Order: sequence, then structure tokens, then C-alpha cells
Amino acid sequence: MEATTNENRALREQLASTKKKLNEESEETERLNEELDNLEQYKRKNSLEIHGVPEDAYTSTEEVVIKLGETLSVPIKPEDIEMSHKLNTRNKPIIVKFVSQV
Repeated sequence: MEATTNENRALREQLASTKKKLNEESEETERLNEELDNLEQYKRKNSLEIHGVPEDAYTSTEEVVIKLGETLSVPIKPEDIEMSHKLNTRNKPIIVKFVSQV
């Protein structure tokens, strides 16, 4: 009976230790996911997603970006645009990445 009690106590201690380690690793995973999200946000800070422009209203996505800039009184030159293209999703928004943020 004493051997069983000792074994049970050892298993409970092992379980408590394992739960503590799992909680610590879960917290670390959550922290790392948050850091990854922050890095991804930082990486996209020069990007803009444009919705609501009919596909038959333009010949190139760069043209849309420049005309949108004119409409908003923000001068945008072709050399300010690193790249632009339509996303392959349902509404086909345009994504543009600028050379720098100003």
C-alpha cells in the first residue's frame, strides 16, 4: 500500500511539473505569435490595399494608384511605386507597395 501511495505521489508531482512546463510553453508560443504578427505588420507598412475599383475602369494597376493619389491630392509618381497588382480574391482588390513611406 505504501509503495502505491509513493508512486501515486511521484506521478502527481510529475503531472504538476508537466502542466507547469506546458503553461510556460503556451505563454512562449503566444508571445512569439504576437512578435511574428508585429513583424508582419512592420513589413507591410509600405503597402496599401485598394478596393472598389471596377476592373474595366483601368488598363494597369499603376494607373489606378496614380489616379487615386491625384483624387486625394497626394502626388504619386511611377517611381514611387515598387509594385502593384490585383489580388486573386473574390473582389479583386489592388495591392500596391510603395518604395518608401512618407
